[in-house]
Amino acid sequence: MLGSAVLLLLLAQGSPAQSPPDAPLNVVTEVPLHIQGARVTLDARLNGQGPFTFGFDTGASGEAWVTQALKEKLDLQVVDRIVVSDGSRVKGRSTDVVRIDSITLGSASFNRLTAPVLGDGPRKEGEPYGTLGFELFKNYVLTLDYPAQRLRIATGQLPVPDGQRVLAYRIDGGSPHVRVRFAGVEVDTQIDSGNVGGILMPPSLANKLPLAGPLEKAGRVASALNEFDLFRAELDGDLQIGDVTIARPTLFFSDLVQTPNLGRNVLRSFAITFDQAHQRVQFQSPAR
Repeated sequence: MLGSAVLLLLLAQGSPAQSPPDAPLNVVTEVPLHIQGARVTLDARLNGQGPFTFGFDTGASGEAWVTQALKEKLDLQVVDRIVVSDGSRVKGRSTDVVRIDSITLGSASFNRLTAPVLGDGPRKEGEPYGTLGFELFKNYVLTLDYPAQRLRIATGQLPVPDGQRVLAYRIDGGSPHVRVRFAGVEVDTQIDSGNVGGILMPPSLANKLPLAGPLEKAGRVASALNEFDLFRAELDGDLQIGDVTIARPTLFFSDLVQTPNLGRNVLRSFAITFDQAHQRVQFQSPAR
């Protein structure tokens, strides 16, 4: 859940062809998602070298972030310096921006990019070399298939949103936000694959939602830049995401977020497909 944007905009001539509502997607490539505990990673090549392990974060603005270790390993050229934020109200910090000639996933290649540098110290064993952001895939239909442990990149489009199987979303801070219902209360909510926990809420909503009991201290939660107190309570009702129902989920509250946030403990039950050109999203469970 990191701020600051670095954009890649590919312009097409004319209007794109419209697929029939139920036309199958045309898969360009797919790569494994490596799921080990709370960590979900994939392998990518940078500037023809690697592969290197990366995280993937729909909650991170921009196309990619790299670590200081990867910057030094590949001798990436610094082209700018910007201030980055974690989405909280806490002041951000200044960091280098480097140029990347190409990022390659399977047979899909993304060229002429820039990426902020995150982290100062040496890379720990097993840690990713960076994070790929949602905007990297803005010209494709992207599926995060957690049950099958695959990430698929395709062309085509999802059907028109019906509020049940296919939902409309909006982009805020470079990440997708969708309307869901917490015990009947409709709330704009971020889809955040970079949140390794469950449902993270701003404390301001604790008095606006029906909870089964008072907030309990649940420890601390950290972003890449800051750390915050964490509280929890069970929702006195169900969470509804289109036609998906999650019964009486546990909600976590922290000043880290300003809007509700669906994290990986919720997302991992689904194959989630994003049609970025039309801002549509579909949640599918293996049973469906």
